[in-house]
Amino acid sequence: MKYLHLLLACLLIVTLVSCTQDPDDDDDDDTGPTIVDAPELTITSQPELLTDLALEAIAATPDWLQDDLAVNLIRMEDDLQDELAALIVDVEDHYMIDEIAFTIAHTSYEVMGYTAFYPELILENAEGIYAVDPVLEYVQLDDVGEPGVDADYYTTATYRVGLEDGTVVERTVDKEMYYWNVVHPRIEDEPPLYIDAWDSDNATTAANGYFWRAFLWERAVEECPEERECPVLEDYFEDVDVLWNSHSGVDDNGAMQMLVQFVRDAINWGAGNERPVQPTRVYTVGCGNCGEHADLSAAAARTALVPCWNVGARANDHTWNEFWDDGWHGWEPINNSLDYMGYYSGGVGRDLIDNNCDGTTDLGDDTEDHDGDGISGADGDCNDNDDTIYPGATEVLNGWDDNCDGVSDEGHDGGDLDGDGDGYTINDGDCDDVDPAVNPAAVETQNGWDEDCDGWADNGFDDADWDGDGDLFSINDGDCDDTDAAIYPGTRDGQHGRD
Repeated sequence: MKYLHLLLACLLIVTLVSCTQDPDDDDDDDTGPTIVDAPELTITSQPELLTDLALEAIAATPDWLQDDLAVNLIRMEDDLQDELAALIVDVEDHYMIDEIAFTIAHTSYEVMGYTAFYPELILENAEGIYAVDPVLEYVQLDDVGEPGVDADYYTTATYRVGLEDGTVVERTVDKEMYYWNVVHPRIEDEPPLYIDAWDSDNATTAANGYFWRAFLWERAVEECPEERECPVLEDYFEDVDVLWNSHSGVDDNGAMQMLVQFVRDAINWGAGNERPVQPTRVYTVGCGNCGEHADLSAAAARTALVPCWNVGARANDHTWNEFWDDGWHGWEPINNSLDYMGYYSGGVGRDLIDNNCDGTTDLGDDTEDHDGDGISGADGDCNDNDDTIYPGATEVLNGWDDNCDGVSDEGHDGGDLDGDGDGYTINDGDCDDVDPAVNPAAVETQNGWDEDCDGWADNGFDDADWDGDGDLFSINDGDCDDTDAAIYPGTRDGQHGRD
């Protein structure tokens, strides 16, 4: 076995041979260093690195996983080695050995050593994958070789993909794509733990908490409050027989359309006082900024067996998701965006920012209707990535300006609720009812935000050009964000990303 090479290396005995030299010997040519009476070093014993059960588990694992599995198990205490090895040795369904072994091999040994970590989560993760596979018509798991028999056995996934000409093709992903972006239980910055989702972001026991794969698929309804809707993924994919139809936009786009809809149904935009990292807790909190949306979106996609990861633009402090189909494709449920990420690449640049300080955003001269709602940016669509946002749309309580009149959530029944506890409701003119520091009575400060909800950021300050975009572009000269040198009167809209 290949992993034995590592063990043999650990048993290596290193000996330095003593060398002596007479310093008065004139015949020496002085061509090299002199080592006098060097000590002899010998490793006289080697502790056992792997338990018998760990060795048995490694032997039962496909060859291509054995080295990684051995390296991770060696780092652990014997009791933990045996607990994890037992998941492989004792599993009744041998077709799950590769998923279990991969997860053990590629999850931090420090995380698996947490007192709050329960090894059965790794088994539950694999079981969840195979539980949903028969239900989803657009994907089929494929065994290459026979589990427990063939040394190079592995699993991958084949997807039905609709093409723009109406035909359907099947595409099989590489095994690395399947294991890293479907199987692996960690999304980004959260450890794989059972979470006490309806109470906190804290870890708990398997009996009292949830892991995101089962939670998002069916279990979120178990403790759902009476006043709340709790969508679950198992209700979204009936008669969905393609991963997507290979076009930009959400409408008529297969499983990806359903995933966008699920995330939009599950949580709202705008972070509250809590910023959870666990997808289960993001769901129960019910709101969040781009980070929370990206974590939930990736977990939902992997639950539905879609290869997915989080990506981001550090310069813009923004993160979103990409799914795999013969290449990575961006999708962002909160923007109702699918396979159209132009505003992050700097090309067409729709970024939801008023870069030229004229009171409108996103290429007011763009006559193309990008989201299919019948209204272009030139016609006043203030978010041409989202077909539910346009002039004349019905305003709903969601933190967005749905009808593009410059005010979010006005006139809504919920507009009389003080969401952030600052004493002002949306109908009272609070332009950001998730931030108590923003309301009509707030004191404007130099920070790039419109704290007093008068439509101007940082107004009332002096004539200094704080961001260095030109002497004529101070706050008092109309610079609507004097912390960003790319935003000032006269520039072209659409050059930035957004958070």
